[in-house]
Amino acid sequence: MHVRMRVPLHVYLTAPSKEQLFPSLTFSHQGCSATVTLAGDDPLLIEARDVPAEQRHFRRIRHIEIVVHEDQIDGPLTAAIRADNRNDLVAFLASAANRVLRGIRNFGTVTNVKEVRVADFPPDDLLAEWRVDFSEDDEKWASFVKEDGLTLADVLTQRLMREHGLRRRTLSQPTAELSASAWAEIEEAVQDNLEPSPEREFLTNALEHVRVGNLRLALIEAVVCLEIVVSQFLRAYFEVTKGWSKTRIQRYLNPDITLSTRVGLLLEIVLSKDDLKAIDGDRVRAGIGWRNKAVHETGHLPEVQEKEVRQVIIAVLTLALRLGQKRDETMATPENREIAELIAGKHAVPPPAVIVLAGRIKAVRFRFFFDVAFPSEEQMRAIVPDLAAEFAARDPRFRPNEHLHVWFEQFTTVVALWTAGELKSVAKPLPAMPPIGQ
Repeated sequence: MHVRMRVPLHVYLTAPSKEQLFPSLTFSHQGCSATVTLAGDDPLLIEARDVPAEQRHFRRIRHIEIVVHEDQIDGPLTAAIRADNRNDLVAFLASAANRVLRGIRNFGTVTNVKEVRVADFPPDDLLAEWRVDFSEDDEKWASFVKEDGLTLADVLTQRLMREHGLRRRTLSQPTAELSASAWAEIEEAVQDNLEPSPEREFLTNALEHVRVGNLRLALIEAVVCLEIVVSQFLRAYFEVTKGWSKTRIQRYLNPDITLSTRVGLLLEIVLSKDDLKAIDGDRVRAGIGWRNKAVHETGHLPEVQEKEVRQVIIAVLTLALRLGQKRDETMATPENREIAELIAGKHAVPPPAVIVLAGRIKAVRFRFFFDVAFPSEEQMRAIVPDLAAEFAARDPRFRPNEHLHVWFEQFTTVVALWTAGELKSVAKPLPAMPPIGQ
């Protein structure tokens, strides 16, 4: 059995090339397989030179087309169709659609995307809005509802008119922007049914409130996000980096230590100077104070210019995003250290430093001093595949040509660089120096 639905999605998809404007993905869902494509208008090109290259090509997306395939003749989807059980059918389809919508919203940072609450609508309304049809052979398709030209927006409009005596008007959904560069993360999120990290989910929520002008809720979302991520980061730091026990961590990171204290004191201790330079501490502390006052005292933000409120929100979210990345990097440290030791032992080289740049993108630095011979090109070409294999063994989605960058350095000079699947010579290494006294 095959079921097709078209879930509304109002976004402008942007990309550096026309070919990237037609993304798709497949995923498994409750024993079925599903294929997702984005449908809408033809691609367009912006010729203006001041438009960033990654936004030159764009396409207006109107809906997500999801085709669900079930091979079992007694599967839940087929059973619901043959019994004309529309409640079960809509519940199944909505769970699949919400999985995709959730991934696009949180991993593509698309603020106008909402999950569908099945309880809010009669089954036939959703079946009509999504233009759901089914097929036994993937060739002849039949609709579940009579084609009367009404969409869910029409139904809701008519309902409002009846209840409130309103004249007819169009219900519209705002159009957001989705970058094609985010599709790989969306695909992974949908396929693995991932829960977004706090900084992703709250970032999207905060930006949604900023977009509609509700800066108070945007600030509250941003500070709550920071509160969660600060706690997660500090726990990872003290457990992994400092080796503290869970009891000791609980003793020092108890609720009596306020967010202001954690940001003002603890982060000053554990973050590097480069990290602190990228953080607007004064605005972060201001944002925390405004949130506390709004929630516990006044109920509103202080009388300051809207521009300043927006900058405070950005500062809070920037710190949360940076700490989220450092939390993930810290938690990955033991595994990366294990890989470094394995490669060092196998190839008789010093253990490299592994740095998480973003997500699964890693920078690996092999540093050789003048007391040991620098590896030959043949040795370097043998080291990198083994290194990539170790990362891939622990993460099936790790793609060396995209995610791995390796530097071979002699003291502070980069001699060779491996990136995008190629080893490039940068400088000629110097011969090793004999030990002192020889």
